[in-house]
Amino acid sequence: MHTIEPKVGYRYNPRVDQNDLPVFDEVDRILYANQITYGITQRLVGKSEGVGSGPFEYAKLNIFQSYSLGDPFETDSNGKGRYFSDIQAELWWNFSPYVSAQADAGFSPYRGSFNVLNALLNIKDRRNDALQIQYRYTKDSVKEINFDGRVRTISPLYIFGSLRYNLLNKWRVESVYGAEFQAQCWMLDLAVEDWGQSPDGTQKRELKVQVYFTLLNFGSIGRKPAQMGL
Repeated sequence: MHTIEPKVGYRYNPRVDQNDLPVFDEVDRILYANQITYGITQRLVGKSEGVGSGPFEYAKLNIFQSYSLGDPFETDSNGKGRYFSDIQAELWWNFSPYVSAQADAGFSPYRGSFNVLNALLNIKDRRNDALQIQYRYTKDSVKEINFDGRVRTISPLYIFGSLRYNLLNKWRVESVYGAEFQAQCWMLDLAVEDWGQSPDGTQKRELKVQVYFTLLNFGSIGRKPAQMGL
C-alpha cells in the first residue's frame, strides 16, 4: 500500500530576551520563528515474512520546506533576504529485516546545490553480524565516510571495528576496534581507540585502551564507544 500525506504547519516563537541566561551550546537558546512549513509524506507499507503478523513499513519519504514570515533564513551577497528554507528530504528504506538505509538532504533553491547530504546503509544477518556504511556532507565544513562492523566468532564472542575518514582534508580521524564477550547475565568489552592527528594539529595522535563491564539489569562500569552499539 502506497500512501501520500500532504501536510501544512505553522510555527511561532516570540522574541524573548535571553541575555541573562547562561550559554553552554546552541540548544540553550529559543530562536525567534514565524514560519509556515509545507510538504508531503509518502509511505510504502505491506507484509514481510518473518516480521510478525502486523504491517511492515518498507519505506518512508518526507519532503518539506519552510517560508519565513519574519526574519529571512539568510541573506545573499547584496544583503537581500532569502525567505525560503532549503528543501528538506528524509528517507527511510527497509529492504528487508536485515537490510535498511537512511538518508537526508537539504537542497538550496537559491544556489541550486546541496547544503547537506547524508546517507547510511545498515546490513545484518541472522547471526547478528553487522556492517554499517555512512557518508556525511555539510557544505564547507563536513565531508567524511565512516565504516562500522561487527562479526560473531564463537557463540558468546564478537569482534568489532570502525573507521572515520575525513574526505575534506584527507585524514583518518579515528579507528576503534575490540571485542565483546557476552555471557548470560554480564558482558565484558575491550576497546582500543586510535585517534589520528589532524592536518592543522588541533587533534593530536592519541591511543586509548579501555575495558568495560556490564551486569545486565544493574548497570555498567565505563562508557562504551558509540561504534559498539551496532
